[in-house]
Amino acid sequence: MVLVIQKVVMQDSIKLSESQMLSYMGGGISAALINAFNSVIKTFYGVGQNLGSTLRRLISHNYC
Repeated sequence: MVLVIQKVVMQDSIKLSESQMLSYMGGGISAALINAFNSVIKTFYGVGQNLGSTLRRLISHNYC
């Protein structure tokens, strides 16, 4: 099934001139970009949690 779809897509390909390729504006926000931002936010959140927990334990002198 996948091979048939790929063959149809390859037959219906569009040829662009160089000026059309240079003026092409695409995409916007993709799923990969959203996932990357999500990963960065999760990383900062985890670092903040660990830092806050460490500070709380140091201030309260509760090391265990």
